[in-house]
Formats: sequence, structure tokens, C-alpha cells
Amino acid sequence: KQLIIEANNKGFTWPNSKSCFNKVEEEFLELKNAVKQNDENNIKEEIGDLLFTLHCYATINKFNYEQILNNANTKFEKRFKKLKEIAKAKNIDLLKCSSEIKEKIWKEAKKSL
Repeated sequence: KQLIIEANNKGFTWPNSKSCFNKVEEEFLELKNAVKQNDENNIKEEIGDLLFTLHCYATINKFNYEQILNNANTKFEKRFKKLKEIAKAKNIDLLKCSSEIKEKIWKEAKKSL
């Protein structure tokens, strides 16, 4: 965060959140391309670029990036707990069931919360 603030203070920033979001889209496409090419080093680099640019976007919009991540983790934790409850109630072994069944249970968990 400090690096982003320092860059902003030196005028090295996007002029608005729309232009920053365009960079987010660009970085996402670069990540998709790296995945398509199965280039592990480039995938890691592009994930980093995407996360950094998302952090910049949050900062430009005065969103608390760390809180956003914490909220996402909390949301996932609640949904995953519910998923496990549903699987247990339906006697489904998550280690042995198909990805389609897992997705169905995940959607059910999301809907119930």
C-alpha cells in the first residue's frame, strides 16, 4: 500500500478509476494468456500484476484492500462451512464426489446464506 501511495504522491498513477480498471482487464487477459501457454513463471508474474493493479484500483476508490480481502475470506469460510454441513447431511464424501456435485452443493450453500 505504501508503494502505491508514494507513486500517487509523485504523480505516477492512473488519472481515474476507469483507466485503472482498464489496466485490471489488461492484466487479467495477460494472465489468461499465460495460463493458456502453461507458463508457470509468467502465470505467477501475471497473478502478481493483477493483484497489484486491483490494489491500485481499490486505493484510487478509497476502498480498504485488506478489509476487502478479509471480507472475501470470511464469506468463503461461511460458505465452505455450509457446504460441509450440506454434504454431511446428504452423506456426500467431498473427496470422492465429482466436481459437478461439488459445484451443485456450493451453489446450494451460497443460496442458503
